[in-house]
Amino acid sequence: MLCRYFVVGVATVAAMILLAAGASAQPFPNPMVFFVAKGKPDACGPGCSEWIAADGSLDAPGVGQRLRTLLDSLQGRDMPIFFNSYGGLIGEARVVGRLLRERRISAGVGRTVPEECQDRNAAEKPCRRIMQSGRELKAELRTDGATCSSACVYAFVGASRRRARASASMPFCERMKRCARQGSQASSWIAG
Repeated sequence: MLCRYFVVGVATVAAMILLAAGASAQPFPNPMVFFVAKGKPDACGPGCSEWIAADGSLDAPGVGQRLRTLLDSLQGRDMPIFFNSYGGLIGEARVVGRLLRERRISAGVGRTVPEECQDRNAAEKPCRRIMQSGRELKAELRTDGATCSSACVYAFVGASRRRARASASMPFCERMKRCARQGSQASSWIAG
């Protein structure tokens, strides 16, 4: 019986490794794009009207460098970052998380919708081009229904301070929310 569990365990680990290898070889449809968004007063919290939008997949080596380049261009402006991502590569997410911790940046979960994209889906090419323009964009931050799942959670948890509404989707964190209710250290990871 013990041998049977061992074989099943080895087979499961092998399958996970093969799936992970196959998943990392596939291109991501919407690579992570970072841009500065400006909204109405208190759009991103009390006294906060500007934030860094992070939208798309934590894709390939270089996503951390793209964020670092944007942060360097801000010359010390203190802004939170809001993620809307279904995940990507864990290694890249961890690089982003370390960068957020290093720079003492707070993170949230939210969809940033530039004014110029109001009638379009953020995944559509015209809207993606607007987000990639390098300009500061007038936008709206929508926290209800936003997502930060899978590898995105590694970036989110790396931030100095974290906040996510209860309606945000963070499937990887379901266990942490349960732990938070039980009073473990996970309660500091997610503020609802």
